[in-house]
Amino acid sequence: MTRTADLSGEWTLYYKDALSGKRLTFEDREGANAVPAEVPGNVEPDLARAGVLPDDLFFGMNTTLAYKTETWDFLYERTFDASEVLPAGKAPASAELVFDAVDCAAEYWLNGEKIGSSRNAFIPQRFPVVLRDGENTVSVLIRSA
Repeated sequence: MTRTADLSGEWTLYYKDALSGKRLTFEDREGANAVPAEVPGNVEPDLARAGVLPDDLFFGMNTTLAYKTETWDFLYERTFDASEVLPAGKAPASAELVFDAVDCAAEYWLNGEKIGSSRNAFIPQRFPVVLRDGENTVSVLIRSA
């Protein structure tokens, strides 16, 4: 039986300017910054809550301050215990990770293994996975267009 894991809530968002000379990758976060993030959500409100962007992006010319993020790569990451989504003692077990709207060019990782990629924000992505007993880490790398 395949289970769907709901991983909404608190994540970590890593970000780095793709024009800085060295891109952010799943394996290499050197030079990346990190802030708390909410999923589902969007990078701009996460960056505003962290003080990287203004609190009110719609006040005055504040929207222009968000333009700088258009060249940034982002990596969302969350570690969770399999017992959060599986009955006790049932890991490893088949599950399905579902991403309803990731904008736009993305790679998906689970426990250091790439499980897929996408290039369209409007098509939900579904990945059958095997969760291991204990901690599992899901990561989504979003590339600057």
